[in-house]
Amino acid sequence: MQFGVRVDKATKLETDFANERTTLTTRATEAETKLKAITDKATKLEVDFANERKSRVKVILDDGVKRAVITQAERATWEQDFANEETFPAKLEAFSKLAPKMKTASEVNARGLGQRNSDERTRQTKVIDAVNEEMAAKKCDYDTAFANVKKTRGELFEGMKQPVAA
Repeated sequence: MQFGVRVDKATKLETDFANERTTLTTRATEAETKLKAITDKATKLEVDFANERKSRVKVILDDGVKRAVITQAERATWEQDFANEETFPAKLEAFSKLAPKMKTASEVNARGLGQRNSDERTRQTKVIDAVNEEMAAKKCDYDTAFANVKKTRGELFEGMKQPVAA
């Protein structure tokens, strides 16, 4: 009978061992599944970060070309410089301190159009008012009234530009 007790104990141990093995195999499979999910997520984040960095570099370089900080020919060199993750912050700081190589801002020269001073507008208004009063008072045409105002109120015409006959 002793032999039968030993066989029962051995069978029980084998069953316990098989159960433990199944439990450990299940846990290992779950751990591997979790590890794969974490690895996949990390890979996705790395790809997303790389794409975001690439887009940022494109915007930075487009702006640099637009502001004439770099030329189109220098763009490839700067793309290579920005590709290195360790030196990216230093290269970005150096890039931000670059001065424009050429002037790209437009300058409109309207030759003073719309920039007449208020005295000139006031004089013009006074001349128009005086010519209108002269036309109403003497019942004459514009040219005659203008000539009369020019003779009698010459101070209104002193600061005005006069046409030059060719």
